[in-house]
Amino acid sequence: MSASTLPKLYERLSAEERFKLILSASARGDAQERDRLVGSSKAIELRMRDYTPWAEAFTQLAFVTYMELMDAAVSQQDAFHQWREASRKAKDAAGEVAEAEEKPPSSDEATARRELSADEKFEMLTFDTYLANGFLFKTKVAGWKLFCERMSVPAFTIWESLPGYDRFQAAMKRIKHTKARMGAAFHPKGMLRFLQEIRRAGQAEPTIDWLISPENYADEQDKLFRDLVKQHGG
Repeated sequence: MSASTLPKLYERLSAEERFKLILSASARGDAQERDRLVGSSKAIELRMRDYTPWAEAFTQLAFVTYMELMDAAVSQQDAFHQWREASRKAKDAAGEVAEAEEKPPSSDEATARRELSADEKFEMLTFDTYLANGFLFKTKVAGWKLFCERMSVPAFTIWESLPGYDRFQAAMKRIKHTKARMGAAFHPKGMLRFLQEIRRAGQAEPTIDWLISPENYADEQDKLFRDLVKQHGG
């Protein structure tokens, strides 16, 4: 097939055929083929309401954010199960040690027993990881709400009909502080302490400025929204 024949074949493609081929070329990483297919497409004229670019941009951003927040919620739930499993193992190990002792411990032995075992240390790490995931989820939810407040639009209405919304609400309930219990999430100072404890030797010491906040998350959402509005013709 000659180089001059190939463009003619591209021009015979229907819009649906071209779409499928572009998607396939992108999936296999063939940028040259994808660009040829895109370049052979025809322009069409569309009429839309003047607010449509903003509506399309918000819908697209809301769906992407929902997936990001659901992923954060699932990560926290996974961390919860890891903590519970680590807690079970630590209790089993502690029980085995207690059964193996045949005499009351001396004061030195009592001091040694008060030191955390490897299982107990791991249990504490998994619990802190659970709270750290809660901090990320809680902060991103607060950031999305702040972004929507700045826009004067409802934050969650667009998600109510989506799959998994009940689980999303349950995840928000877990991180909420009430009079009866503490929410399953670090406060910023707790998150900072956690990052300082797990940092590796040679790494810079984390500071409070490193942490994600509702304000900077909302700022990022606003920038993405404005970029999407431009992409949709606004």
